[in-house]
Amino acid sequence: MKKHNHPTSYLSAANPIRTSIVGVAVVLPPRFPGAAVQLPHQRCIPVPRPPSPAPHGFTLVELLVVITIIGILVGLTIPAVMHVRVIAKQAAVTMDLKQLEMACQAYKEKFGEYPPDFCHVNYTGGTPPI
Repeated sequence: MKKHNHPTSYLSAANPIRTSIVGVAVVLPPRFPGAAVQLPHQRCIPVPRPPSPAPHGFTLVELLVVITIIGILVGLTIPAVMHVRVIAKQAAVTMDLKQLEMACQAYKEKFGEYPPDFCHVNYTGGTPPI
């Protein structure tokens, strides 16, 4: 160990040496990786920094880009889904009309005339005079 003439403390991130009360210098390890170790009356010696691990997670910009892309895809998908629903409703109405047409034709074949339309029946149950 080396003796120093002054009892001041040199402990900092750049200088890990502390002078004790009796004047003996004690070398402490650097507190921060990559900090420079400076001995009294010497030049600063850079300490190599250990390699940093790969970054984890996503940045804010990446998240905003993904949210924007999802929004655009949803915006393009909703009109297509609504169009498919309209087409499905039209197909259902067309099928209902075809079934009514077939039922009327079956009634005519069985009874010789189309089903009554009840247009001459009023709400009281009587028939109007002609």
